[in-house]
Amino acid sequence: MLRLGFACVAAFFVLAAPGFAEDIGLRATPLVLDGKDPARTEIGRLRWRGGIAIASDSRRFGGLSGMLIEDGGRRLLAVSDVSHWFRAELQYDAAGTLVGIGGGALDQMVDETGKPLGHGREADAESLTRLPDGRLLVGFERVHRVLAYPAGHELGGFGLAGKPQRFALPPGLDASPDNEGLEALATLPDGRLLAISENLAAGDGLVRAWLGVATGGAFSWQPLAYRTVPPFQPTGAAALPNGDVVVTERTFNPIEGVRVRVVRLRSAGIAPGAVLETEELARLIAPVITENLESVDAAPLADGTIGLWIVGDDNFNPAQRTILLHFSLQN
Repeated sequence: MLRLGFACVAAFFVLAAPGFAEDIGLRATPLVLDGKDPARTEIGRLRWRGGIAIASDSRRFGGLSGMLIEDGGRRLLAVSDVSHWFRAELQYDAAGTLVGIGGGALDQMVDETGKPLGHGREADAESLTRLPDGRLLVGFERVHRVLAYPAGHELGGFGLAGKPQRFALPPGLDASPDNEGLEALATLPDGRLLAISENLAAGDGLVRAWLGVATGGAFSWQPLAYRTVPPFQPTGAAALPNGDVVVTERTFNPIEGVRVRVVRLRSAGIAPGAVLETEELARLIAPVITENLESVDAAPLADGTIGLWIVGDDNFNPAQRTILLHFSLQN
């Protein structure tokens, strides 16, 4: 997680009080790929399919850090820095361009006892994936852990009915820096899990990663390493139908602002003990649209290409925005 400015730190505690499920109104403002060239539609290996800035009058909305795009790109399910479930319906025009969002709903996540994860260090949900059996796997940082929630949340089955169970923790993850833990989780087409830490060092220019495998009813994590391009750090991951994985990476400094790399891991290189090598697909640097981008997901599009959706975490900071970007991957 990247937190920019003092406002978001204060908001973390103010807004994280336990709440009830609620439907919320959402407003979408269209975005362009390049602020200096509004007609631009390509960057690197990505083609622009629209983007929106999302706002709501609900003070509980924001901080989206882990996201799934399902139902052919029509449904968004996310978790936030203050342990809210968020779901919404995405809207497209006739050309398949992302233009709007509606049907917003929020609810509080709960712990294994059914107690709301309403505030404090245990509330910082950062990554989300769906297991082959339908359960939702959520990675948390600060108090580093992984929880598996029952299937059904995407249909509105939030709240106390969704008590999770502890899931096996990748070995060594609990040694991660306080707010630089399990930012990226992806379920591969063959059912294996890929987990990547944001900044748990595994050697010069490497961070720790793990490959999760279920065998004979038992689950185990096998170590990997992920090669970074400093100062970029991984923030999200999504599996493609062919077994490749797209990863978002982010860095920030006050002079250049937020910069983001979108990269690909080839499926052949994802194996126990491997060093994961990245292939850059695009680099998002102003005036190209960017923000504190923290999660990515992928799904096939009607035209046969692969769609990518990337969401930005506003940290509940008025100086930042919740944005959702939509691209297609060009081979």
